[in-house]
Amino acid sequence: MCTNCAGGITSCSATPNPTFQTLSLTCDPPIADSNKTTNITTNSARFNWWPVAGVVGYKVKYRQKNTNGTWPTNWTEPNTTITAIFYDVSGLAEDRDQQWQVKSVCANNVESAWDPIKNYSTLACTSPTNTTTTNITT
Repeated sequence: MCTNCAGGITSCSATPNPTFQTLSLTCDPPIADSNKTTNITTNSARFNWWPVAGVVGYKVKYRQKNTNGTWPTNWTEPNTTITAIFYDVSGLAEDRDQQWQVKSVCANNVESAWDPIKNYSTLACTSPTNTTTTNITT
């Protein structure tokens, strides 16, 4: 970079003036309408979501309603970044209301906000009805 000075003298610098650019470090969560709960059983379920372009992975958290009908303040959050677009959870209580959320993990460990809560219920284990026993021999 050079500067023209009075008297025809030119002053030059080997280092140009640095310019700085502020980068926006945003990270989009999965689209809320795409998130579904499938494969629901008495003690397990699969959380599904659509992929988000450019993410490194995803994080999920889930919780189940207490037997007294209240939601716990703490969520179970696996200590891992998930690279698939689903997460299988097991060890849940039967016939219980459940909730889960997902968020994106982008470059430089920037994370999106949690997407809206999804609700579902695990199935109840019911006893068979109208059973009969036939052809018993000794």
